[in-house]
Amino acid sequence: MVRPRFSVTLLVGLCGVLAHAAAAQQPGALARARAQLPASATARFDAIMAQARARGLPLDPLVDKTLEGEAKGVPADMILTVVQRLAGRLERARGLLDRTATPADITAAAVALDRGVPEHAVRRLAGRKRAPTALAQAVVTLGDLVQEGVPADAAADAVSTLVDRGASSADLRQLPDAVQRLVREGVLPAQAAAAVAQGFGNAHGPPGGGKPGDATRSRGRGSPGRPPVAPGSGPPPGKGKPPKGKPPGHDPP
Repeated sequence: MVRPRFSVTLLVGLCGVLAHAAAAQQPGALARARAQLPASATARFDAIMAQARARGLPLDPLVDKTLEGEAKGVPADMILTVVQRLAGRLERARGLLDRTATPADITAAAVALDRGVPEHAVRRLAGRKRAPTALAQAVVTLGDLVQEGVPADAAADAVSTLVDRGASSADLRQLPDAVQRLVREGVLPAQAAAAVAQGFGNAHGPPGGGKPGDATRSRGRGSPGRPPVAPGSGPPPGKGKPPKGKPPGHDPP
């Protein structure tokens, strides 16, 4: 059935949105998404977009989610319901960040919430001073750690430690893989995260002593120089795990 499949891919789409948020939205995407909707649905679509724009939310995740639904032949009412829910998730994420948050930051935070990261953990990370480090990648890494079984507060401690020590986005992308390696050796997730974070900067090489290429190969946590994939959708809380990796790119349900 189209309906369930579209809902389950919400978060996957969000991850794609983050990527789009990093670059300017392709010209005509909004017009194309609107044009492919039946006339009876355009007024509702326009209202959702106008509201999102007025609230300072990124439009790319909403447009991309609409285009995704249209490409899959999802009924217009279902598409707009999903897009409306994504807008709500983006607004919730926006409220956790300060005024300097970029569209990619907002999208990443929305995806993190969709992946089960509690609001207080996102807010705590957003409050850190992060000179060269992009908030979007830090939040994506936080979500990856939570999905590895690291308790939210322990995950936030680990990511905050790296951010405070001047870790780059590449370092942050490698953190979850380094933690996973220790977990496979029998170390508890929380202890693994703490060990890797504390070891950062005290040894040569990436966090956890892994090979530089390891992190970028697994779970697609963003590409060098590109913010995490944006949130686009995802299964309702507690139902399934969205793919781990880059920042969000579509709409959170």
